[in-house]
Amino acid sequence: MDIRYLDSLIAVIEFGSIAQAARAQNLTAAAVGQRILALEKHFNTDLLNRSTHKATPTESCLNLLPRARHIVSEFYAMNADIDHSGLSGKFHLGAISTALTGILPAAIKQLASTAPGLLLQIKPGTSNSLFSDLADRRIDAAIIALPPYTLPSAYHFQALRDEPVVLISNKCRG
Repeated sequence: MDIRYLDSLIAVIEFGSIAQAARAQNLTAAAVGQRILALEKHFNTDLLNRSTHKATPTESCLNLLPRARHIVSEFYAMNADIDHSGLSGKFHLGAISTALTGILPAAIKQLASTAPGLLLQIKPGTSNSLFSDLADRRIDAAIIALPPYTLPSAYHFQALRDEPVVLISNKCRG
């Protein structure tokens, strides 16, 4: 059994669809679907309830999901036993749309050259949804708009950019 099959199953559950999980893993939806089918065959049970655009976990899947997450997490954490730079293993990063097209492409290129052992998975979303994912530990970090409230002390933030945002309209006609 390939650890990436469990990783794909976890991604499908986290993203809610095979297509979104495939995009996050840089795979085709067919490849992710085949991985899930292989797991279902191995465990001799359905792991997903499939509808047209959503994939939800079956009871069997929910029963094995905590152990699967632990196995995958431990597998990727083993990289740190070899690479002491701290830049290896799996890292889930959430990002708002402006970061996806703005600062992330250059950052990904830099990470690929300086941290080849890092498996970066990027989850797009809104600031609110990504903050929720961070609070629920579904992602490790997020690039979001700074909330208008004080962050709890458990969170650290680093300003990445100050961007002027303006509203432009035609003059009011009177």
